[in-house]
Amino acid sequence: MDIKPRDTRAMKIRTLVLTGLLVASSSAFALDKSSSHYKAAVDLMDAADATAMLRQARSQMDGMLNARMEQLQTKIPAEKQQEFDDYKVEVSGLIRKNMRWGKLKDEFAELYIEMYSEDELRQLVGFYESPVGKKFIKRTPELMQRTVRIMQERMAAMMPEIQELTQNLQKSVSPEAESE
Repeated sequence: MDIKPRDTRAMKIRTLVLTGLLVASSSAFALDKSSSHYKAAVDLMDAADATAMLRQARSQMDGMLNARMEQLQTKIPAEKQQEFDDYKVEVSGLIRKNMRWGKLKDEFAELYIEMYSEDELRQLVGFYESPVGKKFIKRTPELMQRTVRIMQERMAAMMPEIQELTQNLQKSVSPEAESE
């Protein structure tokens, strides 16, 4: 297909117009930090102790990352150990830099603003500031740990059946099964 210069010019103009519209629309929906809705979202995150939840999530991520690093460690030759150590430091720094509250706060606020009206956010703040809300916040980490434990136990109990189903599927879709 031969593109004529006129077609190329029209394509460039369309691209510029679309790009301009995208930039204009994204700035039209920029987060208004002075709005009462934003303040309600931040108040909710404060009342729910979101920074503590983030610390806990980061701690869990660190644990998973360390486990993964230990797995990788076994595959690293001794002469490449320093490179691997540098890699670990770099990855850890990248995560710390990008998973800080200061970087995430506005994104989280946007989610709350999208999901809840300002009035609903205020009601949630009231709940989290109440005695039962404070108890809920305090007990949530233990609740989550125990919930995960239940889910892991259920998955472990199902694993033999899942493995059997997987083996049956592999047998039925393998090329050898078709030739039988």
